[in-house]
Amino acid sequence: MAKPQKNPRITFNGKFTSEIRQRLREKRHELGLPFHVIAEFFDVNWSTFRKWETGETMHCTNVMRPMLEDFINGDYDEALANLVRKPILTLSSQPPERVCQALETVANTYTLCAKYPTLAENLIRKVELVAQETLRDLVSAKPQKKR
Repeated sequence: MAKPQKNPRITFNGKFTSEIRQRLREKRHELGLPFHVIAEFFDVNWSTFRKWETGETMHCTNVMRPMLEDFINGDYDEALANLVRKPILTLSSQPPERVCQALETVANTYTLCAKYPTLAENLIRKVELVAQETLRDLVSAKPQKKR
């Protein structure tokens, strides 16, 4: 006997309605996928997937339509969960969500700076400087107050 589905299957005609955008965002968050990971899975730029979620793009190509329909209906959940489960760090646990979001913000900012090498280099230098200062404070056991 077949299991009844929790939610009826959603049909996607290629137009990004508010419901479809919301389902894309919810599914990506449910699976814990940053834009760059889900975009790589679909072989698109991270900003393309973001535009699908935000409504900046109204339609997708005919090739993407069935893939996105399968994604929002959970057909790729197991494969994507396995992608996320691959250890990124050598630490025993993954960093907190807030850290992952901050790192994703830095990565996205760096990508946006691609046409401006000086800005990109300054971004990296400042991130490295903050990391070094934080480590120095931790080692010296004199943490600074919150900034």
